[in-house]
Amino acid sequence: MKKLFMSRSLYVGIAILIVIGVVLMALGVGRQKEATLVTTTVETGSVRQLVSVSGIAEAEQTAELAFPTSGIVSAVNVNQGDVVTEGTILVTLSADALLADRADAVAALTRAVATRDELLAGPQTEARAATAESISLKNTSLNTIQATQADLVANARRTLLSSGLTATSDDPEEESVAPIISGTYTCDEEGTYIMDMYSSGANSGYSFRLSGLETGTFNASVEQA
Repeated sequence: MKKLFMSRSLYVGIAILIVIGVVLMALGVGRQKEATLVTTTVETGSVRQLVSVSGIAEAEQTAELAFPTSGIVSAVNVNQGDVVTEGTILVTLSADALLADRADAVAALTRAVATRDELLAGPQTEARAATAESISLKNTSLNTIQATQADLVANARRTLLSSGLTATSDDPEEESVAPIISGTYTCDEEGTYIMDMYSSGANSGYSFRLSGLETGTFNASVEQA
């Protein structure tokens, strides 16, 4: 019994200590949560606060400007941050290049008008005479050139017809050497001459009948070509 009583007393003592510890902890937490009150007198005045930050300022809306023609900017009529309205001239381009183009166009127009007036008025007497003389000289030169070219063509044709002339026999058993044909061919046509040789009372003792491009009977000669 004595041991049982001592055990119960020990357990009761420990439980009392735990309860006391919990109460003390609760009291300490309650004291820490108590707010510290600061009082002051309200007065009127300006409230100022200086804020310094770094960054990049970007506009909510932007517009890209372009010119209908290229050129050099001669003047900027507004400053950064200015408020502009529709129709405000912002930038002016140099007009030197445009003025030069206009001067060239005016000069070309003047020349065209002068040419038109000259055509409408017709050529002057001196101009007509000079033109007629020039035409006459050119016609003379043309006639000379045509005659020269015609002679060249005729000579070339005669040379062509006189080249490569040959004599052949229609007798397959002919053993005589074919004569050499030389000279200038004067006939206007191309073709073949057929000569039929036969004995006759000519000085040479022979004559020939000619057919083909030309016809006739002729005496053969052995003394000249």
